[in-house]
Amino acid sequence: MTNPRDKGKRVEAYFSEVFKKYFGGNWQRVPFSGAMLGRSNAGRAANMNQGTIQTFRGDIIPDENMPNLVLESKGYKGFNYDHFISPKGSPAIDAWTQQVHETLPPGCLWFLLVKINHKGEFICGTYRPTYALGNHVRYTAKFKLKDEEIKIDCFITEVHDFLQNNVGVIRNLASQKLVV
Repeated sequence: MTNPRDKGKRVEAYFSEVFKKYFGGNWQRVPFSGAMLGRSNAGRAANMNQGTIQTFRGDIIPDENMPNLVLESKGYKGFNYDHFISPKGSPAIDAWTQQVHETLPPGCLWFLLVKINHKGEFICGTYRPTYALGNHVRYTAKFKLKDEEIKIDCFITEVHDFLQNNVGVIRNLASQKLVV
């Protein structure tokens, strides 16, 4: 049986290389990642400077030219795709999107990267009309954050196709503060 922590490290390292392929620069997995600032550990940020917080807010440290990018990665054996059209939605996507948003500063661009065994690699993020999207699914992620009901209009598509077709858009959005 695979150790989940080791699998997570491999997935983070894999997606670091994927982003390096499309954007160049230096992409690293966050050392000791695993909700360093999320959920019950959110209070740690009070004792950290902005640079440290920026480093630990996702699973992958983005290149220095894209400081406003937050990347969370997941690796799973299987996935219930039918949940996308179920009235209840996808508990996994909702929970993972909530995890990203628990430490997401205003104005940051975020992506959830998911590697499913023997199925492929996928990317999820806030839908923007400026993205060039091939085959994709639109999904409304729903979760509670600080007792507030949150709904986020997301897209989910194959990661390589998306990155290849959106390098310039992502680079532009991740290099500046976004208007939220």
